Amino acid sequence: MALFPEDVRTLVDIGMIAWSRGHLSEAGKIFEALRLDRPEEEACAIGGALVAMSEHHTTRAIAMLRRIPPTDTARAFLGIALLDHGERQEGAEMLEEVAKSAGESAPGSLARAALDINSFAQRL
Repeated sequence: MALFPEDVRTLVDIGMIAWSRGHLSEAGKIFEALRLDRPEEEACAIGGALVAMSEHHTTRAIAMLRRIPPTDTARAFLGIALLDHGERQEGAEMLEEVAKSAGESAPGSLARAALDINSFAQRL
Protein backbone atom coordinates (compact mmCIF):
# COMPACT_ATOMS: atom_id res chain seq x y z
CA MET A 1 0.00 0.00 0.00
CA ALA A 2 1.52 3.32 -1.09
CA LEU A 3 1.58 6.26 1.27
CA PHE A 4 -0.01 9.60 0.46
CA PRO A 5 2.41 12.55 0.18
CA GLU A 6 1.04 14.10 3.39
CA ASP A 7 1.70 10.83 5.23
CA VAL A 8 5.27 10.75 3.95
CA ARG A 9 5.88 14.34 5.13
CA THR A 10 4.44 13.54 8.56
CA LEU A 11 6.54 10.39 8.92
CA VAL A 12 9.69 12.24 7.81
CA ASP A 13 8.98 14.87 10.47
CA ILE A 14 8.49 12.19 13.12
CA GLY A 15 11.67 10.43 12.01
CA MET A 16 13.66 13.69 12.20
CA ILE A 17 12.30 14.41 15.67
CA ALA A 18 13.24 10.90 16.80
CA TRP A 19 16.73 11.30 15.29
CA SER A 20 17.23 14.73 16.89
CA ARG A 21 16.34 13.30 20.30
CA GLY A 22 18.72 10.39 19.96
CA HIS A 23 16.11 7.70 19.28
CA LEU A 24 18.22 6.28 16.47
CA SER A 25 16.64 2.83 16.32
CA GLU A 26 13.13 4.24 16.01
CA ALA A 27 14.20 6.89 13.49
CA GLY A 28 16.05 4.27 11.47
CA LYS A 29 12.97 2.07 11.29
CA ILE A 30 10.83 4.99 10.11
CA PHE A 31 13.27 6.01 7.37
CA GLU A 32 13.84 2.42 6.25
CA ALA A 33 10.08 1.89 5.89
CA LEU A 34 9.78 5.17 3.98
CA ARG A 35 12.64 4.20 1.65
CA LEU A 36 10.86 0.95 0.82
CA ASP A 37 7.81 2.95 -0.27
CA ARG A 38 9.70 5.90 -1.82
CA PRO A 39 13.27 4.81 -2.70
CA GLU A 40 14.17 8.05 -4.48
CA GLU A 41 12.52 10.42 -2.01
CA GLU A 42 15.23 12.84 -0.93
CA ALA A 43 14.01 13.45 2.62
CA CYS A 44 13.75 9.71 3.31
CA ALA A 45 17.31 9.06 2.13
CA ILE A 46 18.73 12.07 3.98
CA GLY A 47 16.97 11.04 7.18
CA GLY A 48 18.28 7.50 6.84
CA ALA A 49 21.77 8.82 6.11
CA LEU A 50 21.70 11.04 9.21
CA VAL A 51 20.77 8.04 11.32
CA ALA A 52 23.52 5.95 9.71
CA MET A 53 26.12 8.68 10.31
CA SER A 54 24.98 9.02 13.92
CA GLU A 55 25.59 5.29 14.31
CA HIS A 56 29.04 5.67 12.67
CA HIS A 57 27.98 3.81 9.52
CA THR A 58 29.23 6.36 7.01
CA THR A 59 29.64 3.83 4.21
CA ARG A 60 25.93 3.06 4.44
CA ALA A 61 25.07 6.78 4.58
CA ILE A 62 27.13 7.48 1.46
CA ALA A 63 25.44 4.63 -0.41
CA MET A 64 21.98 5.96 0.54
CA LEU A 65 22.84 9.46 -0.64
CA ARG A 66 24.36 8.27 -3.92
CA ARG A 67 21.10 6.49 -4.83
CA ILE A 68 19.00 9.67 -4.97
CA PRO A 69 19.05 12.45 -7.56
CA PRO A 70 22.01 14.82 -7.01
CA THR A 71 20.21 17.96 -5.86
CA ASP A 72 22.13 20.63 -3.96
CA THR A 73 20.63 19.35 -0.70
CA ALA A 74 21.56 15.72 -1.41
CA ARG A 75 25.07 16.73 -2.50
CA ALA A 76 25.57 18.85 0.64
CA PHE A 77 24.74 15.90 2.87
CA LEU A 78 26.83 13.57 0.71
CA GLY A 79 29.78 15.95 1.04
CA ILE A 80 29.38 15.89 4.82
CA ALA A 81 29.19 12.09 4.83
CA LEU A 82 32.31 11.87 2.68
CA LEU A 83 34.21 14.16 5.06
CA ASP A 84 33.04 12.07 8.01
CA HIS A 85 34.22 8.92 6.21
CA GLY A 86 37.69 10.41 5.67
CA GLU A 87 37.25 11.18 1.97
CA ARG A 88 38.36 14.76 2.64
CA GLN A 89 39.22 15.86 -0.90
CA GLU A 90 36.06 14.50 -2.55
CA GLY A 91 33.86 15.75 0.28
CA ALA A 92 35.38 19.23 0.31
CA GLU A 93 35.18 19.54 -3.48
CA MET A 94 31.52 18.55 -3.44
CA LEU A 95 30.74 21.02 -0.66
CA GLU A 96 32.60 23.80 -2.49
CA GLU A 97 30.53 23.10 -5.63
CA VAL A 98 27.30 23.20 -3.62
CA ALA A 99 28.35 26.40 -1.83
CA LYS A 100 28.87 28.06 -5.22
CA SER A 101 25.84 26.67 -7.04
CA ALA A 102 23.34 26.97 -4.20
CA GLY A 103 24.22 30.52 -3.20
CA GLU A 104 22.48 31.74 -0.06
CA SER A 105 19.94 28.92 0.03
CA ALA A 106 19.83 26.40 2.89
CA PRO A 107 22.01 23.83 1.06
CA GLY A 108 24.57 26.54 0.25
CA SER A 109 24.66 27.66 3.88
CA LEU A 110 24.98 24.06 5.05
CA ALA A 111 27.85 23.44 2.63
CA ARG A 112 29.70 26.57 3.76
CA ALA A 113 29.23 25.69 7.45
CA ALA A 114 30.53 22.16 6.84
CA LEU A 115 33.55 23.55 5.00
CA ASP A 116 34.26 25.95 7.87
CA ILE A 117 34.06 23.14 10.42
CA ASN A 118 36.28 20.92 8.25
CA SER A 119 38.84 23.70 7.89
CA PHE A 120 38.85 24.31 11.64
CA ALA A 121 39.15 20.58 12.42
CA GLN A 122 42.14 20.21 10.09
CA ARG A 123 43.98 22.97 11.96
CA LEU A 124 43.64 21.18 15.31
